[in-house]
Amino acid sequence: MVALREKMVRESAHVQAICAISPSLHATLGVIVNRVSGHHRDSKDAQDVWAVMFVLGNFEGGEAVFNMPGGKKVTTRFRSGDVVVLKARDVFHEIMDYEGDLRVTLVYYTRHAVWKEYGMTYSD
Repeated sequence: MVALREKMVRESAHVQAICAISPSLHATLGVIVNRVSGHHRDSKDAQDVWAVMFVLGNFEGGEAVFNMPGGKKVTTRFRSGDVVVLKARDVFHEIMDYEGDLRVTLVYYTRHAVWKEYGMTYSD
């Protein structure tokens, strides 16, 4: 990840700008508006990469549910101002129903395709 980040900073002005604000490598920012997600995992994320999800808005409900190894489910609140960090490639997760006017989730993550774009593999 360090080698990929260094190469991205050298070769991409927009990555230089993002990394001036945040030292983390999250090559993509997703903006999700008023959506409930079904049970899934983010299989296209890079291996061993954490996804960071921030939620904002005027709503009630919308808890985050994580299916842990061994079949245990963990449910946590996910209200405006909350942050969830997880390895979304490895952990099945979902967002429950909510009520309200506006629910915006900002997700920072790195897809496997970023490695390919910069001509690198996980072993580089």
